[in-house]
Amino acid sequence: MNFCFICLEKSRHKVCTQCECYAHPKCWGKYMSEKNKISTYMVIPNDDQELPYSFINTPSYTVCPICKYKNNTTKAVTRSETQMARYITIMTGYYTSIKLTEKIENNQVRNSMYKIIFDQLFTHKFIFKEDSELTRDVLDKLENLKDTWSCAHKYIEKLSE
Repeated sequence: MNFCFICLEKSRHKVCTQCECYAHPKCWGKYMSEKNKISTYMVIPNDDQELPYSFINTPSYTVCPICKYKNNTTKAVTRSETQMARYITIMTGYYTSIKLTEKIENNQVRNSMYKIIFDQLFTHKFIFKEDSELTRDVLDKLENLKDTWSCAHKYIEKLSE
């Protein structure tokens, strides 16, 4: 007779390839979720020429709590777990693009770039609902652009919806 090492009830599901530990699939799944956290990191390079980026670290093994053997397991990554990486990518892209666009001297080219930046940003409108600081920054930027860029008011209206 084998027992689940988590809930201590009978189980036939062997979970470690090295020792004789057993766990119900549901118990083992909860254990793996707790022990195999997916982490999102933002890297800001020292070199001004390189853009910041983010990456997601997914553990490739689960340590057996009985014998400490590293069992190969790869947890599926869900959209909710990649949300922070997407958010970081959008944010760094926005701030970097604005900074670079402000250096463009040709008004027509600069205004075209602003249109591209704000169109791209508004395809990810979900981040405005979650980040009041970004919303404030974007609104401030658009208010500053109203005198020199005729499309700014259109984006202010979109953001206010």
